[in-house]
Amino acid sequence: MVGKRKTQIALLSAIFLVCNLLLLHTAMDSLIFADPETSLWLSCPEPGSTFVTADVGGRLGNIVWTYLSVVAAARRHNLRPVIDQRTLDVLSTDAFERNFLRVPSVEWLERRCGLKGALMAAVRNQSERIASRQDFFSLLEEFPQDQIRVLKYKIYVTDSELTTTFWNELKRELQLKTQLQNKADSELRRIGEEFQARTGIQAAHVEFVGIHVRRTDYGKHLSLILPGSVEAGSEFFHAAIEWLKKRLWKPLVFVVVSDDPAWTQQYIVGNRSEIFLAGSSNIDAPGEDLAILAACQHSIFAYGTFGLTAAFLASRPGGHTVLFDPQNGGVTKEMEFGANLPGWHIMDQHGNLTYQNTPISFHYFLHPHKARKFD
Repeated sequence: MVGKRKTQIALLSAIFLVCNLLLLHTAMDSLIFADPETSLWLSCPEPGSTFVTADVGGRLGNIVWTYLSVVAAARRHNLRPVIDQRTLDVLSTDAFERNFLRVPSVEWLERRCGLKGALMAAVRNQSERIASRQDFFSLLEEFPQDQIRVLKYKIYVTDSELTTTFWNELKRELQLKTQLQNKADSELRRIGEEFQARTGIQAAHVEFVGIHVRRTDYGKHLSLILPGSVEAGSEFFHAAIEWLKKRLWKPLVFVVVSDDPAWTQQYIVGNRSEIFLAGSSNIDAPGEDLAILAACQHSIFAYGTFGLTAAFLASRPGGHTVLFDPQNGGVTKEMEFGANLPGWHIMDQHGNLTYQNTPISFHYFLHPHKARKFD
């Protein structure tokens, strides 16, 4: 009897496992192939197909904007996006739900379609580099070829022109993991309750402003890419805080995340009742900090793709984002967004708004250029 019962249990377990796998497979099919665009992206390529991809490097913020640039380029120019598996692994491990990342990996398409290394070879050895808008347009104007063709952005790309065009649609690509969202909501509730205890203002009546303070290595980086620039100091953050407090009618609670929490506590938070230091400050596990900032209604950040990602995820109708102008005549990549998105404002160290009526022309890379044309 005991042996028979063990056999029955083993059989039921096997049936349960198979049913779960079938349900998972069905769910993935319904999600992945829910729209014609995604179906095309994940279908096997025909001879003459043109792909768009990018060299990928850096940490989560760089990877996010490389991925979004590839998606936006594919949508704008009717191309097939593809990315390396490591990029998808970093995005899904650090912060985002894998099932919403629609771009297939090179490795997945190779396996699924039996391409025998053709796509991998095209990506690694035969890709045509995109370094400017002119490059992109020139490549698109060439006659179709019989073999697979790959157009590739250079490393650290942030195509602000195309990602701005598809701003709201791109937000659907990056869905924060549920556990990160829940943790962020819990943290904001805790901060709201503490704010209420400090001030007597009901937590239900407040709005949250996420502040990202990027320091550590960025000061040196900024001096290299924008010689003569001013690093964002505490004056900028306090000026942005006061500007938002005057502009918005609801009580505001400011939630600060930083890679330098000691400096931030001393110079930004201090003993102010409406400012709170939050997050883990762990650059190797950035999902928690990103989720906290994304859960806020408004954003303040100086520069860097992590702060840009947080402001992107937090952006919503009626929301405001304040970012930094280093005041040396150069233009940061973040400023390209700030001058071309509604509700985004560029502010200098002293609290003066800049580029209010001067759109900034789009360039392709995170690293800015001194010689800019203002349209």
